[in-house]
Amino acid sequence: MFIGKQIHNRLLLTTVVCGMVSGSLSAHTTIIYTENMALDRATDVEMSIVFTHATDGGPTMPMEIQSFTQHSGRSIRMEETDLMDNLESVQWLNRIDANGEEVRVDAFSASIARDQIRSLGDHQFVVVTEPYYDVNDEIYIQQFVKLIVNVGGGQTNWFSTLGLPTEIQALKTPYANWVGETFSGIVYSDGYPVPFARLEIDYLNYAVDAENARFSEVPYIAATHPSYKYISMITNENGEFHFGIPAAGWWAIAALGTGPEIRYEDIYISQDAILWIYAENVPLTSAGRDL
Repeated sequence: MFIGKQIHNRLLLTTVVCGMVSGSLSAHTTIIYTENMALDRATDVEMSIVFTHATDGGPTMPMEIQSFTQHSGRSIRMEETDLMDNLESVQWLNRIDANGEEVRVDAFSASIARDQIRSLGDHQFVVVTEPYYDVNDEIYIQQFVKLIVNVGGGQTNWFSTLGLPTEIQALKTPYANWVGETFSGIVYSDGYPVPFARLEIDYLNYAVDAENARFSEVPYIAATHPSYKYISMITNENGEFHFGIPAAGWWAIAALGTGPEIRYEDIYISQDAILWIYAENVPLTSAGRDL
């Protein structure tokens, strides 16, 4: 497969930089959280948008949002809606300091009215963050994040790409997965599949307490070793990946450094593509459990 010079150079630089910086780079994840990705019918939807370390439940970093959009309708004629006016700034708990005081940072909530998702089918929500400077790793991070909400079971565009600088195309419904299934996708940069891209898959390990703008204190999973905190893999020569879902809950699939830009204010920038998926345990009936 032909790899363009720009993509080759970016992948080479990303590999070198990711090898040099600390492990914190891999854990930065923008969360777009709502209680349910698969809705029986149109209803008001509340979202929490937080820049954090999903597996560890923190620390949480301050964030700014460059754009927030919704893409609805069938893939051949999707309509894009600007949702920046739907955002509200919130102060999310980062940590408790030595004096027992709460330290909070900028995050966001979003309210999506029922009328905005009244049509049956898929609604892709996309957050593009402003570049964030990580003082520890001395790089910028910008993330292109997708969450797909379905209404009524009709499947209309979950498989569609949106022309983002970098993004993950789902090859399986992101909102309807059972534990043990394999989720597949393709990583793109400027519309081209990215071979051998570095992927890290983070688990939303702490319950989201939107009312109090914080994560719970008790994790769902206790990692037995640092290497178990996230799942690491690379795409194949066609930019594809396949992920066996090991547990119920929310998973963030992140392709690191796959965006077309590699410098911002003369400093390396990691432009990451993130796709959120959800899985639940197979709801066996009593007859099914007897098989």
